[in-house]
Amino acid sequence: MSDDLEPISPVDAVEMFHSAMEDEHSESTRRSEYHRLRAFIQFCDEDGIENLNNLSGRDLYRYRTWRREGKGDGREPIKLVTLKSQLATLRRFLRFAGDIDAVDPELYEQLTLPT
Repeated sequence: MSDDLEPISPVDAVEMFHSAMEDEHSESTRRSEYHRLRAFIQFCDEDGIENLNNLSGRDLYRYRTWRREGKGDGREPIKLVTLKSQLATLRRFLRFAGDIDAVDPELYEQLTLPT
């Protein structure tokens, strides 16, 4: 973790991401991205991640497995194409989070997408 990071909760960071999208994306795109990130927020809540500054590559791997297996309230296992879409959204979010000093700027690169 870098000393330059500013503490922020997953919920607050997702809200900022959603707000920032207003400049370049349609409402339907913003809704879709927000919907995909709700699972990540739930994972952070269940895993006790209250500050994105503490997010690591291991957390991202655990999230990928957690999501694929359908863990969490009201969740079911998902198909590979859905997992890829959700992880791609999470990568975009993590890149944004790096830009606002919430996570290490290169953290998004540690989240690999299924092929």
